[in-house]
Amino acid sequence: MTYITKIALVFLAVTSISCRDVIFDTVRGEVELDDAKVSGDINSIVRFTIDSDEYLFADNGRIWFKDITQTSEEVTTTLEDGTTETKTVFTNNPTQASPYGGKWQEGSKEGIGDAHIIHLAADQNTLYALTGVLEKDSDTGYNVVTKKTLYYSDGKSPWQEVKWVDAEGGSTSVTIAPKLTSQLYCTNAPQKAHRFAYLTLESAFVYELKDGVATQMKGTGSDTGVYTGTPTTACVSCAWFKDAVYFSSYSAMITDETKDLDPSVMYYGSGSDLYYIKKDKEPTEATNWTKGISLSTIYALAYTTSHMLAGTKEGLMYVTLDADDVPGTKVSVSNTSSTLSSYYRVPNVIAADPSDTATTSDIYATSVIYGSTTSTGASVKNEGLWSYYPGRGKWNRE
Repeated sequence: MTYITKIALVFLAVTSISCRDVIFDTVRGEVELDDAKVSGDINSIVRFTIDSDEYLFADNGRIWFKDITQTSEEVTTTLEDGTTETKTVFTNNPTQASPYGGKWQEGSKEGIGDAHIIHLAADQNTLYALTGVLEKDSDTGYNVVTKKTLYYSDGKSPWQEVKWVDAEGGSTSVTIAPKLTSQLYCTNAPQKAHRFAYLTLESAFVYELKDGVATQMKGTGSDTGVYTGTPTTACVSCAWFKDAVYFSSYSAMITDETKDLDPSVMYYGSGSDLYYIKKDKEPTEATNWTKGISLSTIYALAYTTSHMLAGTKEGLMYVTLDADDVPGTKVSVSNTSSTLSSYYRVPNVIAADPSDTATTSDIYATSVIYGSTTSTGASVKNEGLWSYYPGRGKWNRE
């Protein structure tokens, strides 16, 4: 058994539903909510390949993972008349309220210790974890980060600290300031060959991460926009497009790439606006981008062949896509209005198989309460990882 794949499967029993929680009130008639296995504030969901197996990794201070294909299995039963019947049964634990979901396992932190996992990213062969040591502030009583460290693993070995290389190619040491913002991000592409990872360090330097080595890139400008080759220190997201990595100062950036097809359209969210550009135009020219629909503040994007899913300040939103993958209008799909609603921010969303539609792909999203629980009726029980499975046709806590 590998280090990363050491597991501790603990499913929680279904708890009582508070009549004060309007989310539960609305959803009660649609689908019974499962207890969350992966709950809390989740900063990232990334694709990563170990050997030939494809996984999703998520963080909530700890590390969680699941085989991206483990959502259903064929089960054959013998009926009373002696005939057999084969059905698709979604993987689950019998204590869960619905026969869907599950299969998330806790990953090993060997080599990291008790440090809090802040963010994950992955390149073609290596998984990265930005961690923070938490200590209680004597003045405020709150936990604060006193030390940050960047680790890496191949998914089969204990975690190690990355090796640092300066812009001239020489070995160096780097201390990540605990009180300054450092952004770990990656292309997160469906195709393994198109996965690249980066660290924007304290808005001062950008490092390319590859096979456990962090190499400083020479660009240090702070201009915002879309760049290729050398990013600026304002960049916090990236995507593989037109045989290159493009960087953006906007938090959400994605393409219409699938596991079998290279991308033909790239998208990013700026504030509440969704922009897109086709492959025949140069993305570094701002005037080549087309402004599409306006939503709410966009934090994350996920592509499917039928819809673009946007994680926003006011819940999860679906936007139609035409035959050329051009964004159209906002539509209501499934039970998002009563689950991943305007009471919650959705900082992450990912489609397991972007070559499927928004109703035939497994999809995962995360939620954090937006606003006061007193004024909205939102529940901290709903903070964490959510899933949509085609066989269920509804969103539920994962």
